[in-house]
Amino acid sequence: MKKRFHLFLAVIVCSLCSIVAKANPGDTTWVQANIAQMANTTNYDTTVFFPNSTKTYRKIYMIFTLGKYACPAGSQYCGSWDYIVNNYVMTKTGDTMEISRLITPYATTSSNFPLTWTHDYVYDVTDYAGLLKDSATIRIGYGGYSYGFTANVRFALIEGTPDRTVIGLQRLWHGIFNYGQPTDPIENHVATLSETAPANTAATEMKMRITGHGEDANDCNEFCPNTYDVIVNGSDIFTQNFWRDNCGQNPVAAQTGSWPYNRSGWCPGALVNTIDNPLGVTSGAYSVNVTFPSYTTAMSSSGNSNPSYDVEAMAVYYSGINKTLDASLEEVLAPNNQNEYTRYNNICSQPIVHVHNSGSTPITSIRFDYGVVGSYIGNYTWSGTLAPLQDTIIYLATPWQMQALSGLTSTPQQFIATITQVNGQADADASNNSITTTFVPAPLWGNQIVVKMKTSQTIDPNAVAQTWQIVDADGNVLAQRTNTTHQTMYIDTVTLGLNCYQFQMTAPDGYGLTEYWYEGLTSDAGSLTINKLGTALSLSVPNYKAGDFGSGFTQNFGGSPFKAGITNIETGKNITIDAYPNPTTGNVTVSLVGFQQVKGTLQLIDAIGRVALTQPCNDEVQTINVSRFANGVYTLVYIDNNANGKIQTRLLIAK
Repeated sequence: MKKRFHLFLAVIVCSLCSIVAKANPGDTTWVQANIAQMANTTNYDTTVFFPNSTKTYRKIYMIFTLGKYACPAGSQYCGSWDYIVNNYVMTKTGDTMEISRLITPYATTSSNFPLTWTHDYVYDVTDYAGLLKDSATIRIGYGGYSYGFTANVRFALIEGTPDRTVIGLQRLWHGIFNYGQPTDPIENHVATLSETAPANTAATEMKMRITGHGEDANDCNEFCPNTYDVIVNGSDIFTQNFWRDNCGQNPVAAQTGSWPYNRSGWCPGALVNTIDNPLGVTSGAYSVNVTFPSYTTAMSSSGNSNPSYDVEAMAVYYSGINKTLDASLEEVLAPNNQNEYTRYNNICSQPIVHVHNSGSTPITSIRFDYGVVGSYIGNYTWSGTLAPLQDTIIYLATPWQMQALSGLTSTPQQFIATITQVNGQADADASNNSITTTFVPAPLWGNQIVVKMKTSQTIDPNAVAQTWQIVDADGNVLAQRTNTTHQTMYIDTVTLGLNCYQFQMTAPDGYGLTEYWYEGLTSDAGSLTINKLGTALSLSVPNYKAGDFGSGFTQNFGGSPFKAGITNIETGKNITIDAYPNPTTGNVTVSLVGFQQVKGTLQLIDAIGRVALTQPCNDEVQTINVSRFANGVYTLVYIDNNANGKIQTRLLIAK
């Protein structure tokens, strides 16, 4: 570990509804498990009473909320290290199974990790349904040796039909095993096993969680890429790479340690992925094993030569696929305020959804109805090929409200997405078709901005410096700063129009604009500021994280506000329209500036282009009442009788 100096409570359901917003009202049971302050290396056990009935569950989610607490005076390393957290279920009949694992972040108290900080880690534990019933013990195995972290564990059991029925579970290998020790090779612990698939097994998968720890002279195992081979009935069926190469994209960014470093199966502050390895077994007896490349550890300068792997593997035996035609809306990645989705948000363009084929029929088209709640709901039909039990990420067409809301309000809004057709017909299971999320609209930067980027210092002559580009909603590159060199200031003026844009920052080495630190330098971090042209006021870039953003970040923003200005030829003045308060609940003051004579008509147009209100306008300042109209984003238009022209602005009604 390298470190720099650096229940059943309604409130629970409400706070997590956008995480597990995959069930119809009334068919989700919430179970409160562990609530603990994790102080030292020990187990934290809680007896939990799950439902004991004949009901089946479409999904079971475990939500582990990691938090912080004030350490006792004089505590060392308070919340400051990447500790292993293994989570187990232990039944009355003696079954013990690890069901999830996470690694705590480098989270010393700072502006990024105050004592109020929390992060939700959501695990799909549906395969363990047979163990999560009646009474069971949920164990948190905390591998830390200091104070600082809290744990709050809850389960959401969503009634319905699972993709496949689990007809058997068998724990295979579990434990922490040395790697590269000639006197105690890992093969002694991860040896060939003889197992038997239950009758009526249609598919067998090995679920593997593996993380590498310790550092010898070759940085193994924490910083040492590796693979394992899966051997079934004596045949090597495939090689599995378990290196995590995306730590710099961790949603828990700007940690107070070496969080962007890629690692062996894990990243600081992230959940540990479960690797699904199909075994090709459908019935009867079989043998299974995993093998690792040959390796002999080397003593480090600090005398460390004990690399190890924390291994948990189980065999899961499934029935056939239970449904014929079923698309499941698994997640709305954007727009979504949940902390796990910070890398995707906030947006003003294409919503992003994660879809799973829960049926046995290949999916070739999906229709989505979606939009901002209380406003116009549009639709989009995706076409492609999605095989049974496979997943895909889909970018929906941009709803205009997402763009129109940019900079208009910081009040949280709601977004809804619903699958309404699959392969041109009704979906077989509607219970997994709709998700509602909460989001804050993207900021409005304006149509002329100045981007000031100073690249960081480096001592590596082959290192590639940081770059940026701005793209529009269609992915067209409108401006960019590439072919940069280190420790250099770049100042660029960008002119944009009425649209939604995305600022994309890239750090090829994975260390944000703080590259100087990991090379042992003491100063000259890079920097980034974005200003409106002609002002010294820096615009808000929430995902920038003061330069400690890992391998990159994106920031969506609006260009011009949704209003058009025209020039009065006679006076040479700028003509503008403004409406306030905005958002509004009732009376709105409309202000017109720059006209020699105000004589025309005001119109209020709703999200789908219908004229909701028309009234004469003969004064520079006029009041209209909009209290009778539904919530949503409207266009307020002044049509001038003299010039036969018009000018418009946005108006948000939010009652």
